[in-house]
Amino acid sequence: CGDNRLVNNVEQNTVRYMNLFSDVIDTIIPDPTISLDNGDVDDIIYLFRTRNQNKTDLPKELLRRYELYFTPRKRLRDPIPMRLVRAKHIGKLVTIKGIIVRVSEVKPLIVVAAYTCDQCGFEIY
Repeated sequence: CGDNRLVNNVEQNTVRYMNLFSDVIDTIIPDPTISLDNGDVDDIIYLFRTRNQNKTDLPKELLRRYELYFTPRKRLRDPIPMRLVRAKHIGKLVTIKGIIVRVSEVKPLIVVAAYTCDQCGFEIY
């Protein structure tokens, strides 16, 4: 019963639990034990940022090397029509039923904006 309560809470307030789970994962994941100088762009940017600034000054999203996803249980997979999606569904796990009639490019969502000085390399977030 306790497990079902947690699952129900995650389904009803997914954004909050994603933040909570990410914070826990951040404390559990150990720092890298091998050299990250293998030429991967993400590794180079990570090394540059951590060498030039204190880790506590950086937004957590810039230090994460993982993405967290929740998938709905089978019960939630019963789709709801697009017309019935309301404000009460914001932040919750839902399955939507609809017909795609037009597509466009994905517009990225900025979570953290980093600006870098071209002359000195200083970054501000």
